[in-house]
Amino acid sequence: MTRTDAQLIEAYQDGEHSALAELWLKYHRLVYGIAVSIVKSHEDAEDLRQEVFLKVYNNLPNLKEPEKFVSWLRTITRNTCKSWLSQRTLSATPIHSIAEGEYCVPSCHATLEIQEEQKLLQNLINDLPLDYRTVINLHYFQHQKVREIAEFLSLPESTVKWRIHAARKMLKEKV
Repeated sequence: MTRTDAQLIEAYQDGEHSALAELWLKYHRLVYGIAVSIVKSHEDAEDLRQEVFLKVYNNLPNLKEPEKFVSWLRTITRNTCKSWLSQRTLSATPIHSIAEGEYCVPSCHATLEIQEEQKLLQNLINDLPLDYRTVINLHYFQHQKVREIAEFLSLPESTVKWRIHAARKMLKEKV
């Protein structure tokens, strides 16, 4: 039997610490998908996912309406990512601070080709408007079902399907 978010939060507040782990398992891919859509970096999105769930852990006792957990989590995710972006803009890494001496050996030629193709695809996805980029990342890279995406983003399933279709069309036009 799957418990609702409100039931999991209540169980956690009653001392059942595994309930928080259930919330993590339920939403960590969705949080990551939104983060990567906003910050456009897989590594940074991974760090931000951790930060979001730390904020959830620290602020869960303050959540007055547990039935609105998904909306609250989505807001924390977006705000955390936007805050990170604004801080990053203020403290951009100077090019001379990038480590030297990391050279590719000839045997990694095939790997570089694959990485270049993946980077090209990611750049094309990153150029999509945020709403389309988000559903593409959640659906194709986080393997979320349309129903799950719709629930998490508080959208009708038809809207999610349409955005996926429109995003794919935009990507085909760019290739």
